[in-house]
Amino acid sequence: MSDPAQATSPRTWWLAGATFLLIVGFLWLLWKGPWFLDKAHLNQQATPGVASVVTGFRTAVVAVGAGIVAGIGLVLSHRTFQHTRENDRVQSELTRGTLEITRATLEHAQVRDRDQAELTREGQVTDRFTRAISQLASERDVETLGGVYALERIMGDSEKDHPTVVEVLASFVRYHAPAGRDPGTSTDRPRPVEAVQAALTVLARRPKRHERFNIDLRGTDLRHADLNTGDLANAQLSESDLRNANLIYANLKNANLSRADLRGAVLRHSDMEGAITSQASLSGTYLAEVTGLTAEQVVAAFPSDTTELPDYLEANQEVQELIADLEMEMRTRRAREAGAEQPPSDGPYTDPP
Repeated sequence: MSDPAQATSPRTWWLAGATFLLIVGFLWLLWKGPWFLDKAHLNQQATPGVASVVTGFRTAVVAVGAGIVAGIGLVLSHRTFQHTRENDRVQSELTRGTLEITRATLEHAQVRDRDQAELTREGQVTDRFTRAISQLASERDVETLGGVYALERIMGDSEKDHPTVVEVLASFVRYHAPAGRDPGTSTDRPRPVEAVQAALTVLARRPKRHERFNIDLRGTDLRHADLNTGDLANAQLSESDLRNANLIYANLKNANLSRADLRGAVLRHSDMEGAITSQASLSGTYLAEVTGLTAEQVVAAFPSDTTELPDYLEANQEVQELIADLEMEMRTRRAREAGAEQPPSDGPYTDPP
């Protein structure tokens, strides 16, 4: 491959030679031009007329030469400007390309760092979740409480793990507080054990997100549970024992309370819009200041004359007729049970009126 300097050398010499010849020709024309062009009228004597003609010619030659030089200068300046502009354009393209490469490199590095940070965070969350589950299974109450609140922290930090933590805590409640395992009156146990109450509190105050899952607390023993201001919207509470539970200001929208025992529960200012109350026991339940409660919901349940209802439902004829019928049925059943416990007499047995 030839050297670029050697390839351009002949052209440089040619330009130098042409420039030299032009200078020599210009000087010759300036010196001998008048006599070369008009030798017949000009002599060698320096008369005023000859001197005037020679001076004018030489002035014209100098002017033409200056014009040619100026024109060449303009051409060279234009070419230099174009060359400079082309170089600037090329440089700009190179700079733009370098910037694009740098930007792409930075974006790739950011994505890589973000992925690495996400993997690290996921690993940390997994470790925390594993430790929390181990604490839940502990027989020591302090460790169990620590596991409950550790899961709450994970639920707040990781939106992706929110449903999993809710399901784990709900399973914990279902396992440790199943309905019917400790039969008796509502006063046999003052409230759920501390760990179960902590799990219920965490579930009730979980972060407000657009989850579509339901808290599954079906068939749980929640007697005297404190669910004040709890978010139990869409919760599954069917067949749960909620006797004397504190549900003040609770959100029970669309909650499933079918066959739930709500005797003595306080639902002051709670929201029961859309809640399912089929066959729910409402004897002694405080419902006087709830919102969203309809006559259909009350009629679907088992209210009694001790149920505290809102004024607009107290005056509802269908509700009152149902309460009267249920009270009559209850008195009849109690009378029959009382009669069955009496010792046999000599006369024939008859049911009490």
